[in-house]
Amino acid sequence: MIDGAPDDESWDKYDSTIQGEVNQYRARLLWMADWVLFKAQVWTESGAASPAWKTRPMQIGNRGDPAYATIKHQREHSDLIMSEALKKDIEANRSINDPFFNIQVGWHTHTPRSRYLGQS
Repeated sequence: MIDGAPDDESWDKYDSTIQGEVNQYRARLLWMADWVLFKAQVWTESGAASPAWKTRPMQIGNRGDPAYATIKHQREHSDLIMSEALKKDIEANRSINDPFFNIQVGWHTHTPRSRYLGQS
């Protein structure tokens, strides 16, 4: 357990965004993902005690991290499962420092694309 998390509401700040992303992928791709597991990943990436929690909770877009460029330029077949809403946000150059967008891109980055491409 992360110290203080159960008693600190800031740890729950992004729950609706996380649930929305997971539910949207579950509906479109018939994938039984658990939003609580993704929430744990967000907590692990930064956590409410970190300054990154308010801008890049998933650490997407940090210097040296190729994940955002991969998604932004639709490499590695990332476009095959990307939602139209996410494509539009990327095309509109939505700031990766928007924590809600950072979570959306992070979820897409961590969604196992190979599962849908028939690869192992």
